[in-house]
Amino acid sequence: DLGDRPPGEVVALRADGETVEWIDRTAGRIVRHDPGSEPVELVSVAVSSAGEQRGLLGHVVIDGRRFAAWTEPESSRLVVGQLGEGAPRLVWAGTTTETRAVGGHLRALEGRLLLGLGELTGWAQTHGSGALVTLDPDGPADQEPVVVSDGWNNPFAFVVTDDGTVVLADNTSVGGRERLAVIDPVNGDAVVTELPAPERAPSAIALLGDGRIGVCGFLDGELRGYELGEDGFERAGTPGECLTAVTATSSGRTIVATGDALLALP
Repeated sequence: DLGDRPPGEVVALRADGETVEWIDRTAGRIVRHDPGSEPVELVSVAVSSAGEQRGLLGHVVIDGRRFAAWTEPESSRLVVGQLGEGAPRLVWAGTTTETRAVGGHLRALEGRLLLGLGELTGWAQTHGSGALVTLDPDGPADQEPVVVSDGWNNPFAFVVTDDGTVVLADNTSVGGRERLAVIDPVNGDAVVTELPAPERAPSAIALLGDGRIGVCGFLDGELRGYELGEDGFERAGTPGECLTAVTATSSGRTIVATGDALLALP
């Protein structure tokens, strides 16, 4: 039970064995929950949460080190840094943001940080679109992001498969269409499936324990399953509800975030 809170507060579920971790976006907290125990705050960082999509947005662990992406309190710039004891160590000094289409989701890709940048960030406006980029976790704060794949609107919901392929559920821009894509991170080639109307605002994606892809919809509150066929993704059931986050534990349990709870789907 997460208590009474506005929609969109709990994001970026991450499984560590049977333990789950999640982000309290506007509070700037990363919380850990072991089965049978009370949730425990792991680390926190000061954030700007003004607008719809700012705050602490993504986290990932690489070689035992925790990295996160957040919007800074005064500037509202999206930055990436290492969190732990003491002050954060900036990995990327970041980019300006608007209140929407920020991006900020993080995954690991062959030892590098894979970051989604939304189309209304200053970086994307200069580049020409939202994109998936990589950062060196040991690099200087003024490093330049390396583009893996671009042409996206708000690439927030993505996951890296065991073979290094990236699967992305792209949010839509005004007049655009939502898309599911399989991306080769070596050359950026993407196999794209247009998702049917109505728009769902994909908010999270995970590899489910039964081999399906699960995509959460912020507008409909559903977790929809998909399988990759010869002609792209095909619907494969609706495992349950989901608002903002989904992950699968080591035993294959699917854990989702609704507006006020974390649920283990049957």
